[in-house]
Amino acid sequence: APAHTLDDADNSVNSLAFSHDNKWLAAGGSDRKVRLYDMATPGRAPAHTLYDADNPVYSLAFSHDNKWLAAGSWDRKVRLYDMATPGRLPALTLDDADNYVNSLAFS
Repeated sequence: APAHTLDDADNSVNSLAFSHDNKWLAAGGSDRKVRLYDMATPGRAPAHTLYDADNPVYSLAFSHDNKWLAAGSWDRKVRLYDMATPGRLPALTLDDADNYVNSLAFS
């Protein structure tokens, strides 16, 4: 049986990413939202919900230092969220992808 169930999504969950320090779990979905769950209190409602995508969110990645969360969407944009102030609008939006953003990684 699962240790915890996160049951807050309005639609399907398309992508999950844990921060490298295991503090956050990010969930991106067809409802165009990214939900941030605080893993110190698993099983509760999201600590933050990020709204800004125009289409479903299909890819998520945390930077290695956990300072940034990147979210890729079918609107062909990558949004970078500053994890020092989660819950705010993206700090930067990259909108020059040629197609859907299905995968992300920091190097």
